Amino acid sequence: MFKDKRILFTTLAVGSLCCPFAWPQYGAPMGSPSPTPGTPGYTAPSNGYGVNKAALGAGIGAGVGAGALFLAMRHRGVHKGCVGPDGNSLTDKNGRRFQLQGSSLTPGEEVSVKTKKLKDNSKGPTLEVVDVKKDFGRCEEIRASR
Repeated sequence: MFKDKRILFTTLAVGSLCCPFAWPQYGAPMGSPSPTPGTPGYTAPSNGYGVNKAALGAGIGAGVGAGALFLAMRHRGVHKGCVGPDGNSLTDKNGRRFQLQGSSLTPGEEVSVKTKKLKDNSKGPTLEVVDVKKDFGRCEEIRASR
């Protein structure tokens, strides 16, 4: 809830700081004296408004890159698989086996867990369970037999 208020406050602050710069586009506000007669107005360029294609391409590329980075990092450290019979190991759909520390899970359950990677030991890669994201219920027979 605090985060939402902070975003709202920041948006309002930036918007109110930028509003005075928009007034010159629309002329003087009502009730203020109009410009003196004979003052030249704005004249558009004869060849129209050009588009800097390099800047446009860079902007689009940056947006695509940011979107790809977001999608790649969104599931970082999340592992989905079946919990082993000891409750301290996890086997994913590719058959990789991880040792789990920090939380004993129900054996035979398919879970999605948020983890931190710890150093590898003799039993294989070790993960510290930070949070259980979702419990999908019992594992299928094929997965449990791996």
